[in-house]
Amino acid sequence: MIAHAERLQVDGLVVEPRLRVVALYAWRGTPHRQLYPQVLELVRAVWRCARVVVDATGVGSGLATFLGAALGSGTVLPYVYTAASKSRLAYDFLTRSTTAA
Repeated sequence: MIAHAERLQVDGLVVEPRLRVVALYAWRGTPHRQLYPQVLELVRAVWRCARVVVDATGVGSGLATFLGAALGSGTVLPYVYTAASKSRLAYDFLTRSTTAA
């Protein structure tokens, strides 16, 4: 999923974080050797992402590590899903992506 993070003013006083999905990609059964260059091209050249949150749970940890090495730890945020972490995901992503210089 490619999403644009934004903050919208609501009722003139409250500012709410929002994610606007702009594209959705899905791969099933694709080996990570083939997936990595495709995702790297999408993130780096097609969408020119400033921040990337990568599912680093289980088998996703390898892809997250490779993307982090290619794009830098300041760009890639590996994310491990747990019961507690799911509630923090959107807030943390919005905070990081909207406070970047």
